[in-house]
Amino acid sequence: MTSANPRPRPRSVQVAFWAWLVAAILLVLAGLLALMTGADNMPGRFPGASLSQDQARSLSFLVRGVGLVSIVLGFGVGYLAGRTRRGDKRFRRAAVALSYAVVLMLALFALLFGVLLTPQFVAMIALLVAAVAATRDSADAWFDAVDSRKDSG
Repeated sequence: MTSANPRPRPRSVQVAFWAWLVAAILLVLAGLLALMTGADNMPGRFPGASLSQDQARSLSFLVRGVGLVSIVLGFGVGYLAGRTRRGDKRFRRAAVALSYAVVLMLALFALLFGVLLTPQFVAMIALLVAAVAATRDSADAWFDAVDSRKDSG
């Protein structure tokens, strides 16, 4: 019985997969934490600012919305990571693009609104590590070999 891949997965692909998996878990965790944030907690999170009840409610709604998006993105990153680990170049490109998009979105959210949960920050670093590892030369060669094997088989 032959394996679907012509040679073993390089370390850079393994690192990318595990970094994407960590990032996916952290994004889902951060999303769940954000969804549990209530309007009552908002004035305590920003002690220097005096927030009215309406402002606190609006900010809570915003944080919950970003939390929901974070959960969806976490599941998306996890799905793409699994498909990428099998050697599909299309999913690798999608995972790298999604990684950069998530990092950009979270960075903009942090800069514009000043709110970024610790798990989201760690997920940003993991996403960058995964994107860089998945695009290394050894990973490119492995994905090309897997792709040529699929075309000929």
